[in-house]
Parts: sequence; structure tokens; C-alpha cells
Amino acid sequence: MAPQRHTRTRSSDEQAPRLHLRRATILDRRHFTGRPERLRALADARLNARIAWDIFALRTAAGLTQEQLAAVVGTTGSAISRLEDTAYAGHSLEMLLRIGAALGQRLEIRFVPLRARRKVPA
Repeated sequence: MAPQRHTRTRSSDEQAPRLHLRRATILDRRHFTGRPERLRALADARLNARIAWDIFALRTAAGLTQEQLAAVVGTTGSAISRLEDTAYAGHSLEMLLRIGAALGQRLEIRFVPLRARRKVPA
């Protein structure tokens, strides 16, 4: 008699990450592969979203409303609201520096290669 194997069925929670990864791979292939303009737009959108999320997180961690931060920075509440909008792309260096100073943060900007360089065989 062959030994009995215990097989365990995966729960939907365990299958979800794999399913999401497959879907993301399909979407990536369908919408971004071979389309550098879309990749640039995606990178820009991610950067804008990151800036917005960082401003929001720092402001809320400091216990400030948009209007309170605006008063410290010297702008309006609607300007802070715009800066916290992930679709907003008009961030100025001066405003980001002022927000950083008001929240006790230092702004860092760095340059990174557009794509990884391939090693040339010797």
C-alpha cells in the first residue's frame, strides 16, 4: 500500500497574493512593455503620489490640519490640499522646502539612472 500523502488546499487568503501577481504581470505586459512613454508617466505618477502621501503623513503625525500647516508655511489650506492630492504634479522645490522646515524635516533629492546599465562582457 502506497503511503498516504496529506494534501492541503490553499485558502483564498493564501491564493490572493499569487493571483494579484499574475494579474499585475498581465497588466504590465499589456500596458507598459515596449511603451517607454507609459513607463515614464507611471514613474511620474508614482513620484507625485509619494510626495502627496509623505506630506499628508508628516502633517497628520504632527497633529496639524491643512489650514494650520498652511499658516505656518505661509500659504492657503487649498494649496496644502492640492499638494496632498496624488494627481497633482506642480510641486515646487521652494514649497517642499518650506513644508519640510515647518514639519522639522530635511528634503532630499537624488538623481537615479533611467534604467539599469548592462555590464559589458570583458
